This record gives sequence, structure tokens and C-alpha cells, in this order.
Amino acid sequence: MNLARQHTGTHLLQLDESEHTVQLSVSPVQVDLGGIGKGYAVDRAAELLREWSIETALISGGYSSVLALDAPAGTKGWPLTVSNPGNRKQILARPCLQGRALSGSGLQKGRHIIDPRTAQPVKGKVAAWASAPDAATADALSTAFMVMNPDEISQYCSRHPDILAMIMLEGEGKDVQKDKILHFGPWKKDELLF
Repeated sequence: MNLARQHTGTHLLQLDESEHTVQLSVSPVQVDLGGIGKGYAVDRAAELLREWSIETALISGGYSSVLALDAPAGTKGWPLTVSNPGNRKQILARPCLQGRALSGSGLQKGRHIIDPRTAQPVKGKVAAWASAPDAATADALSTAFMVMNPDEISQYCSRHPDILAMIMLEGEGKDVQKDKILHFGPWKKDELLF
């Protein structure tokens, strides 16, 4: 754990504004933009589409990042499904997205999300989803919600009424019970299945 903490943190980055460069001050350190990289790319794609006067689109950055521009005429939004990462056939929510993003983070690929407060892999959650006005923010928040406890998520969403969160707590066995899915923010009741 000590080694991990010695090689983690923004203090290890040397920024040179005049040269527009970033250097790492120790080795082995790496910069991982996985928490916002796809969302940032999706946001840039949306900017390009808007420059081309394309206002109706759904931009997907894979299973974990999506941004909805305007919805097709006559619809309330782009219909999406949020599935249990351990059982893709189990749908947890059916949001309709318009003018916002939805991102998910989780432990499907193993315990790769590290809690910076403990320098240990996140425990107690299987997945977290965030919806925000832009994809980079949604990406960052879905990862942050994996680290934060439910009270912290609730407080954050209370202070930011344009943010939605859903987390799946680790349960016993393979079946997820209703009380293992927590929702924060102004979700529409008809979108939630758990």
C-alpha cells in the first residue's frame, strides 16, 4: 500500500504551461484517463456534429458512455437500457435521454478502481451509473460514485440537481435484490425497474 501511495497523485505531474507539456516526476507512474477519456471523446464528437448542424443524434462510446443530443421528433428521448453487469438480461432501468449523458463504471473487469483514500480496490459496489449534462462529467462521476459511500452520493446529488446516480451494491449470490440498487437525484419513476 505504501508503494501505491508513493506513486499516486497529481503532485507527481510536472506541468509546463509555456511548452504545453506534462512530465512524470517518478517512475513507475502513468496517467490514466479511463475515468473521463471516453466521455471527453464523446463530447468532442458532439461538438463536431453540432458544427455540421446535426442536432439529433445519440453518440455511443461503447457500453459505458453515451451522450444524447436532441431526441428524434415525436419522442421523449433516446430509449436506453441499464443492465446488471453480471447478468445483461436483467434490466435495471430504462431511461429516455435527451440533451444529457449517461455513463457507467464497475468491477466487471476486476477490481481496477482504486479508492484514493485507502489506496485499495473499491469494495461493496458492483457498478455505478451517472447522468450529467455532458459525457466527461458523467464518466468522472460514475467512477467517483464507485468510491463514494451512499451518504456522500446523496449529498452530492442534493447539491447538484442536474445529476442522477444509481449504484449496485454487492449482494450475496448472483441475484440482485431490489434493496441492493440505490437511486439518487430526480430519476423519473417510470424509468426505474428496481
